[in-house]
Order: sequence, then C-alpha cells, then structure tokens
Amino acid sequence: EGLIGAGASKLKQLDSSAAKERHEVAKLLGELAQLKAAKEETEKLSGRLAKRIQAAEADCQKLDEVQAERDRALSDLQEERARTDSLTSRIVRLENENLK
Repeated sequence: EGLIGAGASKLKQLDSSAAKERHEVAKLLGELAQLKAAKEETEKLSGRLAKRIQAAEADCQKLDEVQAERDRALSDLQEERARTDSLTSRIVRLENENLK
C-alpha cells in the first residue's frame, strides 16, 4: 500500500504540475494573440503614416517650387525696379538739361 500511496501522490503532483503548465500556456497564448493584434494595428498605422509622410513630402516639394517661383518673380521685380529707377534718373536729367 505504501507504493500505491506514493504513486498516487506522485500522480497528484504531476496532475497539479500539468494544470499549472496548461494555465501558463493558455496565458502565453492570450498574450501572443494580443501581440499579434498589436502588430497588425501597428502595421496599419505605419502604412497610414507612410502615406502622410509621402503627402507631406509632396507638399514640401510644391512649396519649394512656389518659393523658387516667388524668388524668380522677386528678382524680376528688382530688375524692373532698377530699370525704372535708371529711366527715371535719365528723364530727370534730360528735363533738367532742357530747362537750362
């Protein structure tokens, strides 16, 4: 009977140990499912973010083009202003000469 009792005790220990392992495995599987869901959500967000970054880069490129156009227009305006000033000076000088 001692051997049977020892065997029964050992079986109870093993059964208890197996139950704890099953519980731990179930817990780990739950965590794994959560991690997979988080990974999928992260990938979705990453895709959206990549699209937003592309749109922002396109906007920056457009802005650079607009600024370059503005700079060219400003340069043209400054050149025109210099010509106008030069012509105004010549007109004033010619009027002064005609008045003499």
